[in-house]
Amino acid sequence: MIEEIKSKTKELIPKANERFVALTPKTKIEIDANGMIVNVKITRSSGSAKLDEAVENMIYSSAPYPDLPFQLLNESKTLTFMRVWEFYGD
Repeated sequence: MIEEIKSKTKELIPKANERFVALTPKTKIEIDANGMIVNVKITRSSGSAKLDEAVENMIYSSAPYPDLPFQLLNESKTLTFMRVWEFYGD
C-alpha cells in the first residue's frame, strides 16, 4: 500500500533538472458540528491539477470527522481552517 501511494505521488510531482520539486497546495476547509465537510477550496494551487484534485479527494474521503466541540464553532456552526500540504519526491 505504501509503495502504491509513493508511486502515484511520483507521477503527480514534476521533476526539475532530474530532482523532484516540492509542491505546496493550500486549502481552506469548512467542517460542520457533526464532522461533515461543508466546503473545500484550493486557495493556492500546487501547479498540478491532478495533485490539487488528489488533495481534495483525500480531504473528502477522510470524512466524517469526530463531532466538534461547540467552543470551536463560529456563528454559522462550522469550523473553518487553512491547511498547507507539502509533497516532496525522493
